[in-house]
Amino acid sequence: MTFWPIEFPAMVAALLAAAACGLTGNLLVLRREAMLGDAISHMVLPGLVIAAWIGSLLWGDMWRPFNFLGAVVAAVAGVALLRWLERRQGTEPRAAMGFVFTAFFALGVILLEATGQTNRHLDVEHALFGSLETLIWIDLFSWQDLARLASYTTMPSALASLSLALVATLVYFAINRRRLMVWLFDPAYSQTSGLALRGMELSSGLLVAFVAMAAFEAVGAVLVVALLVAPAAAAHLFARRFATQLLASVLLALAMAAFGLWLADAPLRFGWLSDTLPASGAIAFAAGLVFILILISGTLRRRVRKTPG
Repeated sequence: MTFWPIEFPAMVAALLAAAACGLTGNLLVLRREAMLGDAISHMVLPGLVIAAWIGSLLWGDMWRPFNFLGAVVAAVAGVALLRWLERRQGTEPRAAMGFVFTAFFALGVILLEATGQTNRHLDVEHALFGSLETLIWIDLFSWQDLARLASYTTMPSALASLSLALVATLVYFAINRRRLMVWLFDPAYSQTSGLALRGMELSSGLLVAFVAMAAFEAVGAVLVVALLVAPAAAAHLFARRFATQLLASVLLALAMAAFGLWLADAPLRFGWLSDTLPASGAIAFAAGLVFILILISGTLRRRVRKTPG
């Protein structure tokens, strides 16, 4: 029986990543900086590679907390460089973003080859599409094992980091809910009212980097971008209140992940193919499809309302 040790951890990882990214993505979409999620998801690669290389020299293997720290440092450095180019050098924001994230990702790919890490635990395909299919929970064979503390000693590290990212995101939004409403919807007032605008930019940037890195290992850069943008953007099409926007983005993210996992297994289940589709790619496709359906639905409703009775 493969469901509990193989399929269950992949499903939980996808849902945790969806919830964390779906909620965090509001910080980008509502500020009209959706592509910053794309940039951050690519900028983590050189930090991850350098940390893995140093870890292999010091400990002979990858030490995941150290890798996590290296990736977050790279993301923060990339965002700092991006802001410097925009504000100090007057570079057009989209041009600065395109330059920074492609340069960082290219550097990461070069370092993969230069340090030999591509032959160990990392490669470009893993960086882009993650490793949902390789998450194995060795000591999990039934739902009763979830109640045994001993089972969690072999839990995939990606589940732990994603759980931490989701908790951190929920705490951040709970603590800063009122300040976020002002900062996201009326930044001019937030400056005149004494609200620490730069503090909000810094803290939100750190949260996005933290969540992106937590999801990066399991789902890869492509799906991180999809989950950071699509749920929040879809919710923004119909949500009229901030609380509705946040709740809808999380629910949509979970629905996109569940739909994508079903799509990944559908070809094998119905006998169309001899194997499943890549889970990350299927979820990213599902995210885009759900967004398009909501967009079309909203357009049709508006046309019906405008049609004379």
